[in-house]
Amino acid sequence: MTPQERNKILRSLFSSFTTYSGKVVQKNIEQMRQVDSLVSVSESFYMLVNLPANKFEFISKNIEPNLGYTVNEIHENGGVTFLLSKMHPDDAPVWLKAIEELMHFVITKIPAEKRANISSSYNYRIQKKNGDYVTLLEHIYPVYFDDNKIPVMGIAHCIVSDITAKELPIVGTIRLLNNENSYETLFYKNYSSNTLEASLTNREVDVLRLIANGKTSKEIGDMLCISPHTVDSHRRKLLKKMNFKSTGEIIQYYKDNMLL
Repeated sequence: MTPQERNKILRSLFSSFTTYSGKVVQKNIEQMRQVDSLVSVSESFYMLVNLPANKFEFISKNIEPNLGYTVNEIHENGGVTFLLSKMHPDDAPVWLKAIEELMHFVITKIPAEKRANISSSYNYRIQKKNGDYVTLLEHIYPVYFDDNKIPVMGIAHCIVSDITAKELPIVGTIRLLNNENSYETLFYKNYSSNTLEASLTNREVDVLRLIANGKTSKEIGDMLCISPHTVDSHRRKLLKKMNFKSTGEIIQYYKDNMLL
């Protein structure tokens, strides 16, 4: 499947859910420019994505030190279509399936009043200008909705999570910001069924992620609105399911596999 064909599928997918009003584009672009002027060089960059039109309304300057392409170069060569052409050919069809499933889940499973507090994420390999591949972890945060509360524009935060670009399972997630200002997993799918974490529940995924970030059982309980005893129960189940002997092994596995 060519990048142009993937681009056509994406246009069809998002346009089937919503229509776009351009009245807020300039406001969001100006806000992104202000943020971009304050951000120093780092291993991440931002893009403002027009979902129905499948185009970038804004790309931060940090894309160049990370991928080697200038902002003008990307726009002049087709924007989304250009970056799609740089996606690893083995990852592209899996990524497209993940996008479709994530969008369908948002529209059919998440109440309209909660959609402003969601974050979607996925990973894929992309080719830099020098020919090397890196793995990107991309988080999408909706910033504008149409009259039917369908996401129309989103900020994509892309992080270079693996400079060796080894083959990793592509994972799609949707998380909801709860009343404790912590994200909880609503949707989690690992598209490589032979991995250890493929059988984990959404709650176990959250506990695993927070353990890997060095949180204690009490801190995890506070963040997920559950008791420390329940967290410890999830810890034991994680060790058993994943055949690990200690929390340290969980943390190392999480880091080695770049889980989301």
